[in-house]
Amino acid sequence: ITVEACGNADRSAIAALAKDETDATELKDNTLTVQGKVKGRAVGANSVAGNATENNVTIGAGATVDGFVAGGLTADGTANGNIVTINGGTITGDVYGGYSEQAATNNIVNLAGGTITGTVYGGYVAGTTGSTSGNTLNVTGATKAGNIANFDTYHFYLPAETKANDVLLHLTSNENTDMRGGTVNVHADGGTNLKEAEKVYLIKKEGGGNLLTDTTVNQKVDVFVGVTAKLTGTVTNEDNKNLVLTTKAVPASSSGGSGSSGGSGSSSGSGSSSGSSESSNTSSTENA
Repeated sequence: ITVEACGNADRSAIAALAKDETDATELKDNTLTVQGKVKGRAVGANSVAGNATENNVTIGAGATVDGFVAGGLTADGTANGNIVTINGGTITGDVYGGYSEQAATNNIVNLAGGTITGTVYGGYVAGTTGSTSGNTLNVTGATKAGNIANFDTYHFYLPAETKANDVLLHLTSNENTDMRGGTVNVHADGGTNLKEAEKVYLIKKEGGGNLLTDTTVNQKVDVFVGVTAKLTGTVTNEDNKNLVLTTKAVPASSSGGSGSSGGSGSSSGSGSSSGSSESSNTSSTENA
C-alpha cells in the first residue's frame, strides 16, 4: 500500500487528503494491519463522496505510526461502523474510529496497550453539523493517550493481574475529558488480585484539565472473583480528575454470576475487545 505523509493532528490537512482522493463509491470491509513503521497516516478506507463503513485497522504491539490512524475517512460521506484496535506500539497523532464531514457513528476503538500522543476519537465530524453518536471505547490493557472524545459507551476490562491502584487508561493532555451522557461498564474475566474496598483507576488524568462526568456516573459493574470474595464495585469521579472503581464484596446470599452494581444505567453498546475482521480486502504494512 502507499502511505502518504500527514502532520500530527492537522485536521485541515486530513480533510485535504480525503478530498484529494477520486473514489466516490462506498468503501467497506477493508482491513489494514500495521506491524512495522509507518510515516504518515494509517487508514482502513478513504473516500470523498462515498461512505467509509465497517473497515478495520489494527496497530501491532511493536508498530510505530508517525501520524494519525483512522478506521474510515471520508469528506462527503459517512464514516460509520469502523473498528480500530491498538495492541501497543506508538502513535504520534490522533486516532479516529471514523472521520467525516457528515457523520461518524457506531465506531469501535479497542485499546490494549501502547502510547498515543494525540486524542482518541470514537468519531470526528469536521463540519459544523453531523452526528458522532453510538461510538464505543473498549480498554483491555494499560494504555497511555493524550485524551479521549466522542464516545457514548465505555467498557473497561480488568486484566487477571489487576491489583489495587493500577491504572488502565492514562490521559496526558491539558484539555478537559468529557464523558457526560456516557455509560461506563466494568468487566473482569475470572479472578483478580483485588480485595474488598480497593481502588482501580479506570482513567487517570496526569496532565491538566478536568474529567467531566454526570453527577452520578451511569454504570454497570460485573460480579467477579477477588482474592478473598466475590466482588462488584462502584464507579465514581474522584476530584474531577480520575474515574475510579472501588470494589465491594457481594453478600453471601447473592447468587453471583454476572450481576451489576452502582448507577442506574446499563450498557448501551455491544463492544468488542478486539476488532473482528471479516473483510474481502486485507493489507499488511511493515516497515513502510
